[in-house]
Amino acid sequence: MVLASGCGFPLIFGSGRSAEPVGVARTHALLLNGGGSKSINYASHLQHLKGVLAVLETSGVPPGDITIFSSDGEDPSRDLATRGPSLVVGPTHGLFRRNPIRYRNTKIPGYVLRPATKAGLSSYFREDASRFPPGSTLFLYVTDHGTDGDDGPRSNRISLWGESLSVTDLELMLAELPPDIRVVMVMSQCFSGGFAFIDISRGPGSETCGYFSTTADRLAYGCYPEHRGDAGVGHSMRFLEGLRAGLRFPQTHDLVLETDRTPDVPLRTSDVRYGTLLQEAAMARGQDEIVLVDELLAQAWQNPVAYEPLIRELDRVGVSFGVASPRSLAELRERMEVLPVVSGRLSKHSEAWDEAREDAERALLQRFGLEHPDIYARLESGKSLKRADRRALRADFNAVFPGWLKTAGSNRRMSSLASRSRIARNIASRMAVREAVLLRFEALLVRVAAQEYLARYGTKAEKAEFASLLACEDFALPIPVGDLRAIPERKAYPSYEGDIERARRVLPAWMGIQFRPAEKATKERFDLPAGTVQVRHVYPESPAGAAGLVVGDLILGPPGKPFEEPRQIREWTMFQMAGVERRLSVLRDGEPIEILLVPGEHPGAFPSLPQPPVVGGAAPSFSLEPYRGDLPEVWSGAGKHLLFFWATWCAPCKAALPELMAWSERTGIPIVAITDESAERLDSFFTEVDGGYPAIIARDPLRQATLAFGISGTPTFVLLDDAGRVEAFATGYAANRPWPLPE
Repeated sequence: MVLASGCGFPLIFGSGRSAEPVGVARTHALLLNGGGSKSINYASHLQHLKGVLAVLETSGVPPGDITIFSSDGEDPSRDLATRGPSLVVGPTHGLFRRNPIRYRNTKIPGYVLRPATKAGLSSYFREDASRFPPGSTLFLYVTDHGTDGDDGPRSNRISLWGESLSVTDLELMLAELPPDIRVVMVMSQCFSGGFAFIDISRGPGSETCGYFSTTADRLAYGCYPEHRGDAGVGHSMRFLEGLRAGLRFPQTHDLVLETDRTPDVPLRTSDVRYGTLLQEAAMARGQDEIVLVDELLAQAWQNPVAYEPLIRELDRVGVSFGVASPRSLAELRERMEVLPVVSGRLSKHSEAWDEAREDAERALLQRFGLEHPDIYARLESGKSLKRADRRALRADFNAVFPGWLKTAGSNRRMSSLASRSRIARNIASRMAVREAVLLRFEALLVRVAAQEYLARYGTKAEKAEFASLLACEDFALPIPVGDLRAIPERKAYPSYEGDIERARRVLPAWMGIQFRPAEKATKERFDLPAGTVQVRHVYPESPAGAAGLVVGDLILGPPGKPFEEPRQIREWTMFQMAGVERRLSVLRDGEPIEILLVPGEHPGAFPSLPQPPVVGGAAPSFSLEPYRGDLPEVWSGAGKHLLFFWATWCAPCKAALPELMAWSERTGIPIVAITDESAERLDSFFTEVDGGYPAIIARDPLRQATLAFGISGTPTFVLLDDAGRVEAFATGYAANRPWPLPE
């Protein structure tokens, strides 16, 4: 097996644990951490290697069957970058902290590390792997960096020690393996999806397959957790959680889709092959690929029982991230047009707060240095200080700086800047994750469509090819029951609307100019304050243009409170309240004037997305098509109603019915059962079902109500009060869990 790693609904995996996993005597493991160079050979890479080794050892793979290629191998020189303790700590609002990189040698007790070079890998495949017995599985794990190539996905590369390995390079090495050797890959480096295009055949039982952190054209985020300030993130960490829980690889992949809170887009070899199958089919038909996929999806949903596992996976991903799960690419594309705009805007806000904070930090340090030149000089040369000198500097700085910051009147200022920068950065990051979730949805929808295509139009050879590929992917390591670890529970993901509300609270105000610090000679000539700036450009239809500012104006600051720092105008503007008039002192052509500025919000709007409603808030507008029973014309004032989103194929929906109907009888609250299935399917279903269902059945053929309420999965219960507000919202049902609705 090859594993590469770099950069409401409970989580239910059914029979994901293997009753008859592949015997460990037939499993050989190749673990690869190329590292690149010592400055980017992160400690997280070593953490991944040790995590995989622990799983292999627990599953009984003998150490002699595990080979590790890591950076410079057993060379005693320091090759691993780790973060040392902060140069500066203390109550500084997270500012001025410098975590110097320290280097040490990579060691894994009990194992000899081989240098991560192409020559070494070629020798392994040519000599070591040639002795694998027939029927063996090669497990190759790569934790590393990756790059994209200039000639398509097959030119993508894994970083080795001072060199790199392309898709084609690895393919040629795998071709050296004896017949009847299966290769299973799991890769988490940047652009790892390019390696899903490996396509070789060494005979029956020699399939090559894999699991990848992201697509061939995207960065991966698990390979540098220290750089992002958050250890334990990314594809490898989530994949290891699944393996430690004893899940088979396909179910582990599902777990990653549901729990990886990074902008990664995990996929399998079969996802890439399914996509290629549909691309070729669309081309042969002269049809748009999206149209073909949606036609196949519409056909698939006519037989939802056949696709229930994939429907449930779509819904679990949706529930995990608070996003309504889609049922077509057209529906998904509408959201894909929205999120990048929102994400881009929030990223700009985050960058603006970061720049303002960095400007303030530099200015404050310079002011601090004027009063404490000795400490400032040592701080500037911090990287070259010895460890004892670093400790002394940390102590001296912490003894002086917090008090100075408070005396300088900047404590609250820096705290607010740091807080807004952090909030904006976190929101922007979560928006990038939501973009990735949409791409995860897309892969699942294409999977359904391709399986429907194969069932209807696939040749015998195509069906056999995909059956062999899926069998390759269905790999497991036999973790003893006593060593199984529970999958950690995670807090609910923040809602989209909640993040938008938080974003509005830290939305920087906007003036609409480009500026530069005034020249020294100009400031001396007119005796201007240190923070004076000169206007270089005024944006059309901006607050600055409305106030009458023109190119060449010198802005001194608010009357009586001139700017003291070179770029302080940016921070001052960002903290203003949009729509509130402010006065600025300006020098124009040598003459002082005063202008009235009304700062505005940054241009752009935050559109809404389908998501669960807020309990206590107004229900969204929605329409339904009656199937049987009468629907209220207006929900507000019609009394309480329970909206029960269900499906004829949904086993938990049917299991919930007795308790649901009993609750309705106790409370007197009528139930409106809502499904997006066809009237013909309902006719057939109710011909065979004798009672036990609500009197009012409604259809949602265009999924308008489903999207309005952000439904991700059935059953979902939405209780509306007499005023049309959402009184309760719950997804999922299990007999051993508390009933989710109030009495």
